Parts: sequence; C-alpha cells; structure tokens
Amino acid sequence: MIYLEALNNYTCIVTASRKYTVLSTLNSLIQEEAFKGFVRIHRSYAVQRHFIEKIGSNEVVIGDVSWPVGRSYKEMVQGLKRGRV
Repeated sequence: MIYLEALNNYTCIVTASRKYTVLSTLNSLIQEEAFKGFVRIHRSYAVQRHFIEKIGSNEVVIGDVSWPVGRSYKEMVQGLKRGRV
C-alpha cells in the first residue's frame, strides 16, 4: 500500500498495482494495526512513511506525485522531516 484517500464513509487504498475501495473511514483505518506505517498528511490523505521521498512546506512527494499537507497536519509532517515522529 502506498497511500489512502478518504471518500466520505469509504477509503480508497492505493497500491503500486491496484486501487481498492473499502467501507471504512480513513480515521478508522489508520487506527488499525495493519495501517500503523501510515501518517495522516491531510484530512483526505494518509501516506506510508517509508515511501515519502521529499517533504516540503505544503506538500509531500512520493515518486512523481505530490500530495497537499493540510494546515492542521503541518507541524506533524515537519516532525517527520526532522525525524521526530
């Protein structure tokens, strides 16, 4: 799994080869043991920590795709950059 995207009461689980949609909120999924490697970066997105290649002030980059960092998640994402989280 590379990232999770919130879709109301559903969550899209995106892997390198497929997308899956499950009936569960993003918040509920990242609380489960199988999703402990994910970090919430936006109210709509969570990404796996070890896939993050670059952390900017307003974005997180994985490969050639960038995701926005929400205002309420900026401090936590910057903590990742410093290796504290």
